[in-house]
Amino acid sequence: MQHEFMLVCHCYAVSDRTIRAAVDLGARSRQDIGDFCKAGTACGGCSELIDEVIDDASTERQMSARSVQERHSISEEHRVLGERVLEHKLGAGRGLPIVDSVVDVHLPTSA
Repeated sequence: MQHEFMLVCHCYAVSDRTIRAAVDLGARSRQDIGDFCKAGTACGGCSELIDEVIDDASTERQMSARSVQERHSISEEHRVLGERVLEHKLGAGRGLPIVDSVVDVHLPTSA
């Protein structure tokens, strides 16, 4: 669910959504934001708010990336566990064939 937008720079009518989009595209500083959409390059009254939005958006990106890594790690653990269970059921080491297992894990995604 997307939040309501907040006007950050009144001089250039730039919202927090635009700044967040710039962060998603690689902006990391107030200068980067100014280059992207001119926010903060006129009166400077929005400079602190721009910094806050950059920090907030950067933190959200890091948390999202960490969440993806954690889900991948959990999927890998389930795959390995599935192979071990299959080996146990097939009687590994007793001359019975070991086949590759495929475990389809559906993890909940956050919005």
